[in-house]
Amino acid sequence: MDNFIYMLTKIYAEKQSFEAELKQIDEEEDKILKKAERSIYCISDSLKRLKEYIRGNKFVNQNDEILFFKEIKPSIYSKLIYFVKIFNIESKRPNGSDKSQKKYLLSELNKLELFFSENLEFYQYYRNNMTYLDDKYFVRGKLNVQRRIYKELGKVRFAQKKIQ
Repeated sequence: MDNFIYMLTKIYAEKQSFEAELKQIDEEEDKILKKAERSIYCISDSLKRLKEYIRGNKFVNQNDEILFFKEIKPSIYSKLIYFVKIFNIESKRPNGSDKSQKKYLLSELNKLELFFSENLEFYQYYRNNMTYLDDKYFVRGKLNVQRRIYKELGKVRFAQKKIQ
């Protein structure tokens, strides 16, 4: 138990650190693309550090592993998905008329709605705090629905060029 409390302390310290950095980025950057880009790099670096830490430290039991992959990691990864989506949507946004921009944004909204309807079962399971499949969804080496959903929603690859 002490090991997991120590792990949680390290994990939450990392989370607080990157959240403070995100706040600083938000205050410093006016341009949405630059803000998104810097935020993506900040969160990605934090996730890399957490991944290394988790790989080097074993969970005491399955419940601790489920807590990390169900509650803690998604609270961080969701921010990455958000900023990647913002970056991708804004970087492809047309410069044309209000009508063309509205059409583009409605198309992007439809893509998000389609994603959620295609993953409705998992979305409802997660949002309703169900637990009966936690050992399948949130334990390494089992169904990796979470990874597939993150990949689909986030498309965590974004343009490599720097925004000036």
